[in-house]
Amino acid sequence: QGGGGGGGGGGPPPDWSGAYANTCFRNNDWFAWVCDVPIQHRMLVVESMDSDTEIRRLSPIALLSTGRFGKGGVDGIGNGDGNADGEGGGYLDLLNGPMDHGWCFGYTCLKRISTFYSIVATPQHYTLYLTSTAPQHMRFMLAGADADDAIVLSLWYSSPMRLVVFRDGVQQTDMNWTPDGKHKSVADPLYEDRMPSTASASGTNAYFRLVRTMHVTVRGPHVIEIKTMP
Repeated sequence: QGGGGGGGGGGPPPDWSGAYANTCFRNNDWFAWVCDVPIQHRMLVVESMDSDTEIRRLSPIALLSTGRFGKGGVDGIGNGDGNADGEGGGYLDLLNGPMDHGWCFGYTCLKRISTFYSIVATPQHYTLYLTSTAPQHMRFMLAGADADDAIVLSLWYSSPMRLVVFRDGVQQTDMNWTPDGKHKSVADPLYEDRMPSTASASGTNAYFRLVRTMHVTVRGPHVIEIKTMP
């Protein structure tokens, strides 16, 4: 994995673009920097599954990397520069919607499916921002990912409605709640809320009501869905 850049010899590239570590060296035969780092790049697919996916625009959407441990945005809404842990955070991928895919009466139909593709580094934490209100049903997956590839995705919701996460169609309980719907602090007053990590199983999730932010681990080939319940 590497990127272009001027200069020669060893040392870091002159332009730190993307997720990186200080273990890069110059390969003059490739005209590229090669980085011996435990990072794999995968394609994150973000989809709106609502019935108005073709007519209601969510874009542009922004995907902020907050580092390998997510310390750049500990409240889940990306406060800070996103690179507090020095592990590749602080980069923003701005995604626009696809082109119109139909013609109506000699002109475009103004219908654009709300599906977005972004290259992400694993393992990393990311915060997703939408231009408009979040869909009631969203789907996420890492295309072609191995079981060891994982990210933690955070998404802010304006609605106070209950959010439920599904992995491959199976509901996943919020890690800070019991299966019977009670917060774990009810049973243990000393309990402190936890967050998913890149080491968590796919679908591990936690919703923080004060900041209305959902955090979920997206791992391997599993399909993750977030649904807003009435």
